[in-house]
Amino acid sequence: MDYETNSIPSFLRILIFSAAGDGKLSKDELNQVIEANTSLEGRYEFISGMSGIFTSILDEAFGIESDEEEEEEEEEVNLTEISQDEIDDITKDVLSKLDKCSSAADLKAYSALICSRITDDSLKSWVCKDSFYVCRADDVDTLVEDNELRNIKYIHKDLGEDFKENHKDYLHSLTWYDDDYLVNDKGEADLKVVDGDIDPDALLIMKAAFAVTFSDWHLNISNTQFSGTYFMALCDLARLNKSSEVAVPSVEVIFENIQKSVDEIQDHMISELGRDKIDSSIEASRSMWEKLNNEEEADEEQDLVAAFELEWGESMNKYIKNLIKDISDLKVQKTLFKVSYLLSQADDDRSVLNRVVVHEITFGEMDRGPRVDEHSIQERAALDLIEETFDFDEDTSYVLHNKLSSGEFRGL
Repeated sequence: MDYETNSIPSFLRILIFSAAGDGKLSKDELNQVIEANTSLEGRYEFISGMSGIFTSILDEAFGIESDEEEEEEEEEVNLTEISQDEIDDITKDVLSKLDKCSSAADLKAYSALICSRITDDSLKSWVCKDSFYVCRADDVDTLVEDNELRNIKYIHKDLGEDFKENHKDYLHSLTWYDDDYLVNDKGEADLKVVDGDIDPDALLIMKAAFAVTFSDWHLNISNTQFSGTYFMALCDLARLNKSSEVAVPSVEVIFENIQKSVDEIQDHMISELGRDKIDSSIEASRSMWEKLNNEEEADEEQDLVAAFELEWGESMNKYIKNLIKDISDLKVQKTLFKVSYLLSQADDDRSVLNRVVVHEITFGEMDRGPRVDEHSIQERAALDLIEETFDFDEDTSYVLHNKLSSGEFRGL
């Protein structure tokens, strides 16, 4: 069989080699291979196009002129989709070769042969990462089997990719939470996960962080960041309480509680401001951005939106104050402030009108010029409200702000 370089067959052959480490290629694994056959060309063209755009921008920015004559000729990549008959032939060929492998040395030799046909860096990275998910397709309730994992290690070695890092990323992807939070600031894994129910303190912290982040009427965070807010709080509270375990609910339970939290906040804001006012403000915002994008005057809409952002923030602060007023445990208070700060910091506020412009003075009193605060005015007001409600002493407040502003805490 022709083992051409940087092609769909060469890519699929490595996936099949990995998945057939247990002596078979299941229907579900084959479906993953077929999916790679149909999607790889578009995936590669998109990444190549983006890479070309960034290279062009950087060359222009630094005044670099491209000399086509001096450019090395790149290895040709042909990822044209192949037929099902061709996939079947490749599958039979790989399984036949594996049947003839009677030792680890034979497997390593075959891995080296098929991996030598992938020289493109993007394809090397993708086939190694994709191999984990193809191997797991036949039984989503179990991890990759040991003999499949053995073959995956072989291809990583032959392609020069980092098996430990890719394996860690794969394992992280199997849970709704980020395992990195189980590692403390010293790089030690000091917490372990056990099955459990929703923790009321961590849930309350998640609600408060979401309310602070949403206090400027703009929200741009991912589900991963939102659920990560709960898990970060859970891990922090476990350490503060000298526990080595974090009780984690199922993905269905956590996202059910996330939805309930969102609904609770939305219901509060509708009752405070009224559906009509919110709808009219949404329309004013839409009109404002349409005019601004067309370089038209939008002063009236900007004034309306800016005023509503402040009113929204004041109403959200009522919700936050009522939510946190009965928290007396300093451990919960400090964790709530920290997590609320980090989630609102992670939120992209570029479309918020009420922003703070600050000047940074560096050593020697040199002004580095203006920059926009990472927190909007409303987010800052909500954080100030939390600090005021908890009445932190001077030392507690200083330590919290110093660690947060210096980036000592891991972000969301």
